[in-house]
Amino acid sequence: SWSLGDDFDVTALDLSLSSTISDWAELPTHLSTFPDEQGDRQFVPVEQNITVPQTRNTETPVQQNWFSHRGSIDSKSTPLMQGNQVHADESYRAGLSRRLQPRVHDEALPPFDTLNLFAKLYFTRFHPLFPVIHAASFRPTTENALLFLSICSVGSLFAGSQRAVAQGTRIFERLNKAILASWESILSGSKCDAVLMVQAGVIGQTFAILSGRPRDLLLADVLHGTVNAWMREATKGSPIPPDRALDTALSIEENWHRWVDAEQQARIYHALRIHDAELASLLHHEPVLRHRGGQKPDLAPDVLFTAPTAAKWAALYHRLEDPTDIIPHINLNSSFSAYSQLESINARLIDARRSHSFDTDTANEISHHLIEWRTQYNQTSLSTDTDPLSLPILWHAIYLSLYADINLLEQAIGRDGHDQSTNSAHAACTWASSPTAKNSLIHALLIQRHIETMRVSTEPAIHVPRALFHAGLVWLSFWRFTTDRQMRIAGYDSIPEIRMLGAETVNMVEEGMCEDGGHVVYRVMDLLRRVGRWGIAETFARVLGTAVEGV
Repeated sequence: SWSLGDDFDVTALDLSLSSTISDWAELPTHLSTFPDEQGDRQFVPVEQNITVPQTRNTETPVQQNWFSHRGSIDSKSTPLMQGNQVHADESYRAGLSRRLQPRVHDEALPPFDTLNLFAKLYFTRFHPLFPVIHAASFRPTTENALLFLSICSVGSLFAGSQRAVAQGTRIFERLNKAILASWESILSGSKCDAVLMVQAGVIGQTFAILSGRPRDLLLADVLHGTVNAWMREATKGSPIPPDRALDTALSIEENWHRWVDAEQQARIYHALRIHDAELASLLHHEPVLRHRGGQKPDLAPDVLFTAPTAAKWAALYHRLEDPTDIIPHINLNSSFSAYSQLESINARLIDARRSHSFDTDTANEISHHLIEWRTQYNQTSLSTDTDPLSLPILWHAIYLSLYADINLLEQAIGRDGHDQSTNSAHAACTWASSPTAKNSLIHALLIQRHIETMRVSTEPAIHVPRALFHAGLVWLSFWRFTTDRQMRIAGYDSIPEIRMLGAETVNMVEEGMCEDGGHVVYRVMDLLRRVGRWGIAETFARVLGTAVEGV
């Protein structure tokens, strides 16, 4: 059902993309000239080539291999105009026009069968990790072509070949140009087209976050605010939460599609908040969105969203809406909603650290919210069913960040160069000798244990590589910045969040904390390569490896 049909013209779509990109990048074939206001006298800029002194590259190996590092740009001579000459001639204007022209490298789309393979891989392998598209009702059409291509770009990551990944990357890059070229006309059209564009943008952001290429990560961060602005514009005037009530005048099929549209709109809302927290965690800046208060749309239970037909959806809908049906009324009625709520707690922690308002009271408040979330989570079927979102790993990762300033530790191991590493070393040593360091190591260990028990066939959720990288980072920092490497911690069960997990977890911690920290870092690097479906996981492993070699 997700495949392109025989009536879908891929060639026409290819030409449409090329035309859109070309129109966006087009310059006039003839540069018109303007009469000189000062008569025949033309201005010719006089340049003084003042060469900026070349500085030797002092970047450390860790800095060069960092997942967000784009490399240094060589300094060039800077032309300056003399005196009060402020007018430019025609050649100067032509040069400016050339510099403003987008650099476009347009390539044909992959073959029909390849696109179908990528789409199938998206829905069978990635969709459970990020359920924002309604799989049962999705059909490729001319109207949702941009969304379909965005789906294909992510699906390419599961094809198991570098050639497929390269094809997906080219689709992603080309799609970005097409969306940036046409967003204004799309937003001024129908609401349906605008929402489809936002969906394509959200999935494209996901590709960029996971690709492992610094330029893609930077692009995801830069466009994050833009996609949020598109979402606001696309849903202007719509109720929050969207209206998902049934209309008795419509058929079951029509009600289903109407409900699906509203549910997908609500899921985009939560997807943007997940991206917001993940980007802030990776790049250590303030979250773009507010994660406190406000009216957040509830999501439907997973079983309702995954119903394969309108008839089965209707039966489930009426059963779940029946007041006699005993269903615990809590916020975590959907795994994706639970994911979003947990990431919002993460975003509040990041915001507190970045605004320098993080203190003991804030830490206690964040811990309270995390324990409350885990208590509710344990009361639902989400904790007993197969969890493709790996929410306990994210929960431990937030606790780890509560006990360790990840930004500080990244600086200390060389993210920003030798000088910043030296300046951060004292604070890192102070942390490594504190009780909070031991607490963060406990959560690092539990992240590691969760991942070690994952099946080989399990696809890692979006946050899993980052959580594992942070686990390796705190082990490495403790190993590097303290001379007392003995993990003597009395009373693991006195830590509230560990106590609530039960005796089995306490025993696991007691056994695991006897391991050598240096050996654990190598184990984490190995795990990152094993969950290396995403390019960023391999990049994380390379960063840790480079840092270990510098110890």
